[in-house]
Amino acid sequence: MRDSARPAALSVRSVRSWRRGEVRATTVAPEALFQRIPTVIDAALVALVATLLALPSFSWPLTSLDESILLVYGEQVGSGLVPHRDFFTVYGPAPFYLLAGAFSTLGSSLETERALGLALHIAVALGCYLVGRSRDRVTALLAAVLSLTILFPLGTVAYA
Repeated sequence: MRDSARPAALSVRSVRSWRRGEVRATTVAPEALFQRIPTVIDAALVALVATLLALPSFSWPLTSLDESILLVYGEQVGSGLVPHRDFFTVYGPAPFYLLAGAFSTLGSSLETERALGLALHIAVALGCYLVGRSRDRVTALLAAVLSLTILFPLGTVAYA
């Protein structure tokens, strides 16, 4: 039997009552809200560490041919060309479309490309954090920091 104080999971009965238009007041247990606060703090901490690690790379000159390709092909996609049809590339199309979108909103520059690269590094670190969170908080933080440590030598190039 279910405990009536505990919120029920989505069931066929609740979906049917929702379809009939029955409205029930639902409450969220305060414990559930407090369990989410450390996750938000950890995510902000991971983003802060990633930003601090990436700040020196924003002043680096254009260092690799790969980064040059991302910049040029991102510009070409922004002007209407399609990867693998209008120009040859060994990369998938995602980074070029992401860069074209970033260039159209923030302007075409090396700093925009590196800011997108930083956002991608944060997304990877948060993904590793969420995988590690299934075990415990310490494992999650270690997974996020390890992923940032591995990504650090790449700089903030926007590899997707």
